[in-house]
Amino acid sequence: MKFAYEPATVEIYGIIRPHTFPGLPNYENVAAGDEPENCWLLHLLTPITVSANGLKEYPINNETETNVTELQLVFMGDGDYPQYRKFVSQRVKVVGMLFHQFTGHHHTPVLITVQKIEGLK
Repeated sequence: MKFAYEPATVEIYGIIRPHTFPGLPNYENVAAGDEPENCWLLHLLTPITVSANGLKEYPINNETETNVTELQLVFMGDGDYPQYRKFVSQRVKVVGMLFHQFTGHHHTPVLITVQKIEGLK
């Protein structure tokens, strides 16, 4: 399936799972002293392709990614984690905008800024 980066809004299906990645100072190993960075990943039900958009307003999104199988979820509000915690380990639909990774805190090549999460039966 093909998807577009922001500003397009997308609907993507998967299972939310928490993950811990190494953070500061070296982004290599929590056991060796790096700070743990906890986040949620959406493990996609079907791999996707996200096409470069070529928009000058979004220069980070000029790289096509193929066979994307997981997306880091990015929340804009402090209350989003508690609000959506009930969906961890569940099949869900996530509505949001895709963007390409650009910092060491981004743990998947493509991330999604979450607008809404809905549980699936």
